[in-house]
Amino acid sequence: MSGTIRLYDSPASVQVIQRYKRMLEVGMRKETVRDLMVSRGIDKYLIYTVVGDTMDIYHTKVSPTTDTIVSSVVQKFLSRSAAGIKKYGTTLDRKDLHVSDWITHAQEELMDGILYLEKLKQTI
Repeated sequence: MSGTIRLYDSPASVQVIQRYKRMLEVGMRKETVRDLMVSRGIDKYLIYTVVGDTMDIYHTKVSPTTDTIVSSVVQKFLSRSAAGIKKYGTTLDRKDLHVSDWITHAQEELMDGILYLEKLKQTI
């Protein structure tokens, strides 16, 4: 998959594998660990190393819920995360930004949202 983070190419891969395997050891379900790894853009090979199979990870839906709105929003979050990783090559776990940088990013996103709402309001 183009744009996927290939953590096994980096020295951090052993730590990542150990972290996710510990989740399995403490009783977290294999599907939950796999979904978490997918949502963070971790490469299929590394996921296989941890959970033992890929179970069609790139087409996996989150655990079903009776609330279709929640399911829809969760899927959008996962898609947005994957798109961000592909576009920027990093996740929100990055450590190179200061708190003020994160605040600025949030302000800019919220300002864009207000502009979209105003546009829609004017078309009603």
